[in-house]
Parts: sequence; C-alpha cells; structure tokens
Amino acid sequence: MTTMPSVQRGQVFKLAGSWGGRFYDEAGARRRQSGFATKSEAGEWLGRKLDEVAALRRGDVAVTRRLQMPTFDELCDEFEAQHPGEANTVRTLKARLAPARKKWGKIRVNRISAAEVALWRKTLPERSAWGYCKALRQVLGYAVRTKLLDENVAQAVANPEPKTP
Repeated sequence: MTTMPSVQRGQVFKLAGSWGGRFYDEAGARRRQSGFATKSEAGEWLGRKLDEVAALRRGDVAVTRRLQMPTFDELCDEFEAQHPGEANTVRTLKARLAPARKKWGKIRVNRISAAEVALWRKTLPERSAWGYCKALRQVLGYAVRTKLLDENVAQAVANPEPKTP
C-alpha cells in the first residue's frame, strides 16, 4: 500500500497548445484532465479537485453526497419524506411537484438550469404556475440546505402570484 502525503499539491502541465492538471484521488489513483486554454484555468480546476479530495479524505459528508448526486425524483422523495407538514400539506406538495417530476424526474438535480425553469414555467397553466414553481423552489431550497447544490436556480426565476378573479 502506498502512503499519500498529508497535503498534495498536484501538478499543472503544458501540452501542445493546451494545459492540463494531474493529482491523486482519495483512493490514491492518479487522475488527470487536459484541454484547458490557459495555465490559470488548469490551476483553478486542479485547486477545486484537490479541495474535493482533501474533503473526501477527512470524511466531509457534503462532498460525499455531491459525488452521488440524486435525480430530481429521488430528491423529491427525500424532501417529501422529511417534510414536517400535515398529511394534507404533503398531498398538495406532491400534486404540485408532479409537473416538475414529469419534466426533470430522471435528471440529476445539478443539471437543472434557471433558463430551463423559466421556459418550463411559461408552459404551465397561468393560475397553477405559481404553486408549481413554489413547490419546485422548496425542493431545490432543500437541496441547498443539505449542501447538494450551491444555489437554488428556481429562485432566479420570477414567480408572480396569480391575480385574484
């Protein structure tokens, strides 16, 4: 068994016309990535990877969860299971999440973009869009609180309340 240094620095290297970086992952396997336009770009990528490896080695739960990014359906199931509301509230939440589950159910949550959310919201019925988008915001907010996502992309989309008839 090879022992790893307590802190690794990795290496940025020059290729013909591009830059790359290499490091040892949490299991000690050599990893590399190339094709960066600049040395700085390669260095930034390497820095993020080294931070991730260090976090994994010390057992950081948030980083471990990000490696196993759930699908939107899996996140919704987890959110609904932990929701503190009464049965009627959870039923309403499930109903309001149905259109979002249909759209992004099998997609990993980190692949959902604000632009997609904005386009999706425009396709929703005018009087229901507010509730559907609010439920989506709640689920993605939960993903931010559990450190799966850095930001809630649904918050970037305007969600005006419907006018009362």
